[in-house]
Order: sequence, then structure tokens, then C-alpha cells
Amino acid sequence: MAYLIDSDVLIWHLRGHEPTVQLLRALAQRSREEEAVSPLGCSVISVFEVRVGMHPEEKASTEKFLSALERYPVGEVIAQRAADYYRAFAKQGITLHIADLIIAATAAEYGLTLVSYNREHFPMEDIQVYKPMPGF
Repeated sequence: MAYLIDSDVLIWHLRGHEPTVQLLRALAQRSREEEAVSPLGCSVISVFEVRVGMHPEEKASTEKFLSALERYPVGEVIAQRAADYYRAFAKQGITLHIADLIIAATAAEYGLTLVSYNREHFPMEDIQVYKPMPGF
């Protein structure tokens, strides 16, 4: 199984939140055992979100960590799927953040399990969200 790591999880990992560090290690190990081609990855949108919040002294470790992940680009198919999500949820009176829409569309398009602490940001029924997440 391959996993798409949401921005919040990447940030908690980079900040040394031990339960998150252990979770990503376990998921990477599980993926290797299952011989997943790209066990852990993130959307390029998450790369943007992480880099925006990065402190100057975190640059080297952040770049090293992100470079170890498969990074999924945003192409036309993902943009269209994200727009479809937006319209579908807007009809229900639910407004979702564009970054979350794109990340969800990426997970759906590549058949990845999304790993996020913000489950409520991803109400899409066609994506698989990892659970249970470790606590704080």
C-alpha cells in the first residue's frame, strides 16, 4: 500500500512529534514489506504548505525529508477532479480549502491512502483515509 502524507502530518513529523515520527516509520516499513513502488509521498501542494511555514533553521532538514518522499504533481486531471469535488460539496453548503481539494484529488487519482490528522477536511467518499491516527 502507498500513502499520501498530508501537510499537517509532514509538519508534525518535522517538528519532532514522536507519535507522528513513529507512524511514518511504521507506514514506510509496511509499504516496503508489501513492496509498494512509492511507499510514502505527498502532493506538491503539501511541499508548498510545508515550505511556507518553515523556519530558516529548518531548511536543511526539511529539504532532506521532503526529497525522500515521492512528490505528486498537479496536472489537469487532478485539477478537474478537485473542481468536481468543490462543486459537489458547495451544493451541500460545504466549503473546502483548495489545497485539501487538490490533495484529495491526488489521493483519488493515484489510489493512495491519505494520512491526515484533519479527517474532517476530507469528506470525499472515494478516497481512503488512514486510521487510527496517533494522539497528541
